[in-house]
Amino acid sequence: MVVWNTPAPPLALYQPALFNSSTVRHAFNLEEAKGVTFFFCGGLVMGIHVHGSPGSRPMDTATRIANAGRNPTWIYLPLSPDDPPIALGVRTANRGAELSILVRTQRAGGVILGRHHPPSADLVDKVLATSRPITMVYGEPGPGNVLNLFGAHPGLAADAEAQVAPFSTAYPQPNPISRIMATYFSWAPLANVSSTVAYYDDATGDCRGVVLHYEGGGARAVGECRLHVDRAERVDRPARVCFRTELVDSQSLLTAHRVQARFEQHAPSQPDSGLAALPAGWQARPMRGVVKFWFMDCSWFLAVEDY
Repeated sequence: MVVWNTPAPPLALYQPALFNSSTVRHAFNLEEAKGVTFFFCGGLVMGIHVHGSPGSRPMDTATRIANAGRNPTWIYLPLSPDDPPIALGVRTANRGAELSILVRTQRAGGVILGRHHPPSADLVDKVLATSRPITMVYGEPGPGNVLNLFGAHPGLAADAEAQVAPFSTAYPQPNPISRIMATYFSWAPLANVSSTVAYYDDATGDCRGVVLHYEGGGARAVGECRLHVDRAERVDRPARVCFRTELVDSQSLLTAHRVQARFEQHAPSQPDSGLAALPAGWQARPMRGVVKFWFMDCSWFLAVEDY
């Protein structure tokens, strides 16, 4: 017998037939969560941590995966009470061999959490819920195993569900990390940003990811944001983003880069002249256009582009 802590069993599930059912199942109302971290290995979800859930830390999940001999990539979904999810789904690629999580909010828009593939990779989207509040359901993978159950329980009757725009299948090219392998990718607008939180690796000082909060509500994350692990630096009302992406090592399949980045404000009593001079090799861009972040294993690449 399976017992759910929801008013009724989930209406939509993703459950690969090749995996056994999980014995531990969780359900969380996404409107009560501060965010969700998905742990990926090889294009598949190895663990999930809901921020705000009592008695757990994201590092506990990461350690469990690492103890099984895997090095997970952290992908963070920030959630704002002013911009709750209106759609939750999954995307499979390469005939179901890889999985991405699909989330859409009214203000932040559609987000694809996972590796990005070209449309030729047999992309199949399945929207699991499109009515608020959405309850996310998943089976906790055993040590070294992948996610074997993912589902959703909508907050309203099925006939009251909203019409939600399809998720983009655009493939960001060129890929600066690998011309052959699919990599993790995220992007976010730079306009109307009320604050940023950048995450820095304590050992190297490199920037691994950034969360951007927007005026009027909503938030997006780019890169690998390891909450409660990496040093976090918040900047309110940034005027520009300063960054340097440096080539570290070039291999046949993966080109390793490191990212140095910071967000800066105008000085209180001065215009642009109040901004600090940049070290050699750095770029400075105003807060417009989009920031793009490719990442995988030990490589991170940041770029700022116009729309």
